[in-house]
Amino acid sequence: MTRVPSVAICIGCFNQGHYLEGAIQSALSQTYSNVEVWVSDDCSTDDTPREISILSKTYTSVKFFRQKVNLGIAGNYSWLFAQPTTELIVRLDSDDRLEPEYVRVLSSLMAKYPTAGFSHCHSNEIDADGAKKRVLRIRPRPEYVAADWALRDSGSGMRVAANIIMYRAAALRQANYFAPGPRYYFEDWDLLVRLSDLGWGNVYSPGVLANYRVWSDANGFRAGRKMTEVNATIQVYQQTLTPAFQRRNWDIETLMTYRRRKAIRFTDALDSPLFTNTDRSDYQRALIQLGDSPGLRCRILLFRLGALPLIRLTRRLILSMKDAVKNVLDKRRESFTARAESQAASERSLNVKSSSETWHIITPEYPPTCGGVADYSKHVACGLRSKGDEVVVWCPTPGSSRDVWVRPISGGMGPRGLKDLDAKLEKFPRPHRLLVQWVPHGYGYRSLNVPFCLWLWWRARRGDRIEIMLHEAFLRFGEGGWKQDLAAVVHRAMTIVLLRAATRIWMSTPAWERQWKPYAMGRSIPFSWLPIPTTIPVCRADSHVHLRARLVRPGNKLVGHFGTYGKNVAPMLERIALPLLASRRDVVLLLMGRSSKEFRERLIARDPSIATQVLAPGYMEHAAISQHISACDVLIQPFVDGANARRTSLVAALAHGAAVVTTIGRMTEPFWQATNAIVAVPCDNEALFVDRVKGLLGDLDETDQLRTGSRRLYEEFFDAERSLRMLREAS
Repeated sequence: MTRVPSVAICIGCFNQGHYLEGAIQSALSQTYSNVEVWVSDDCSTDDTPREISILSKTYTSVKFFRQKVNLGIAGNYSWLFAQPTTELIVRLDSDDRLEPEYVRVLSSLMAKYPTAGFSHCHSNEIDADGAKKRVLRIRPRPEYVAADWALRDSGSGMRVAANIIMYRAAALRQANYFAPGPRYYFEDWDLLVRLSDLGWGNVYSPGVLANYRVWSDANGFRAGRKMTEVNATIQVYQQTLTPAFQRRNWDIETLMTYRRRKAIRFTDALDSPLFTNTDRSDYQRALIQLGDSPGLRCRILLFRLGALPLIRLTRRLILSMKDAVKNVLDKRRESFTARAESQAASERSLNVKSSSETWHIITPEYPPTCGGVADYSKHVACGLRSKGDEVVVWCPTPGSSRDVWVRPISGGMGPRGLKDLDAKLEKFPRPHRLLVQWVPHGYGYRSLNVPFCLWLWWRARRGDRIEIMLHEAFLRFGEGGWKQDLAAVVHRAMTIVLLRAATRIWMSTPAWERQWKPYAMGRSIPFSWLPIPTTIPVCRADSHVHLRARLVRPGNKLVGHFGTYGKNVAPMLERIALPLLASRRDVVLLLMGRSSKEFRERLIARDPSIATQVLAPGYMEHAAISQHISACDVLIQPFVDGANARRTSLVAALAHGAAVVTTIGRMTEPFWQATNAIVAVPCDNEALFVDRVKGLLGDLDETDQLRTGSRRLYEEFFDAERSLRMLREAS
């Protein structure tokens, strides 16, 4: 029998007795069985004690308490959280409500991820009368967010839709509940930061499972309390976030950027009539202390000119427009979902499935052309054919490929070539199943091949099934000149067209979903992670022994790197390799992959004394690469945006059971940090990277553990049979 974790729903109350019964009813109406309810009145001064006296006779299973003195929000909840002996604890304010499925859904996520310290979800915003105004959402994110990722993210604020949160009791005890001191209105943010700092991740459900009451501000009360909020914000940054970042050697300038933005937002209260002239001067000084910037000084100047009401009106109009768009998208999403479910039910009833369906793989490159997409396209084609499926690969530059199933696209990927591809596709039975290997820069036109995207949309309109294998999303803004920013805009327009055409999106990394999904414009379309297996077959276990004897003398250590030495990785690798080799003369660095010889020359030009410590065999066949990877004691695989599932060199290392030191960054999926398969270092801490490599070279036990863990991780996520099974089952 499956064990059901115990859950306590803790309701804090102060002067809101008339709302309390609704909160209690929502807690007792949960579809989850193992729930208890606790209520603590924080020494209310209205008729709340009388209301509680009446409710205690009606709801006898609820545990009611009244504080003798007012403890404040943080104090009351800290006391309340310490009372239950349950495994999970839900914070619920007396004026908020839970949906019946709240505990069942979030407790299942907490059970799925034991390292999650809390879980959260989307919420309805309700007014004083309980009417639903809008849905409070956060930007799309993975189901599980690891601790370091959550800590970086919390620098901008509290990354939950509302403070209706389910906590793990063990995490609360470790954090010692809410911190004492004047963190009014930000006690939840401070607690979530401290949980992340202690190593607890969090889980998220996209369901709307709670109702959060937002009060009107007719009397300007919020502006009156702004001074307290600003001081509390400064305190969270100075006493909690900054020390946490410093302990990890992270860049504090990131926090300063967030502080400046918050200071500008707080200027909305500058013209509050509740402020005296002295209060207003103190408030301006507090804003400057929070985050001084030219933008803040400009806002203060606009206040003096009387322009703040116009700025507030503009912001309200923008927010209203965003809410209207979100509502439209929500309705369209529901409509598309209902239509998709209806169509799926119809297909199941008719048992429509053709065993002779042909896979049409469209790819920008194919072997013998070198490239990760080329190798992957061949791997998929050969794998599907080995299962008995019919496969045709369409490529504008097939080169001298000997695979008979590879067909050229005459005229490239422009209008002329697409017309040629149309004619060739029509020789096959309809509907066609097109699996498109998507890399924006792979299809020509300086990565702006809009005609190809429109052609895919047109094929979908004619009944073809379009599936996108997403290798690269789009260019990012702000990483180049205005031309690159313009190209980034076009890339997003192309993404919208592709998402209108596609029936499914396969991804080389789960990180692409949060980048692409907003451009679905409300359309319900499945996103699935399709791990990319290694294209380097693993040679027999002892094949590298003689090779290693030729590469290094007995007693020396062999550290390897496998990659292409591109403009992003090469500088970082250089800053790691030079101090490593200079400090350990018994270490030999083996460079594998395209451009390895050029990178060796670059290293030796910087430090000629390491010439005998750097090896670069140059171009090698797959079997030779496998032997060289297996010969290494440690592989160093740094990436500027962090390790992730689309790094084929990293996946090859896992397949060979290598001991890998790599980096964690913005593109790193949560599962990497929840495993013992790699040594992961923040991507901005190269000194720590070098120290971890040197430590690993002297620790054979840890090296053996990493080798075992990397093989296990590869088999669990990246095995080729698993990827092929996912593709074929989706058909």
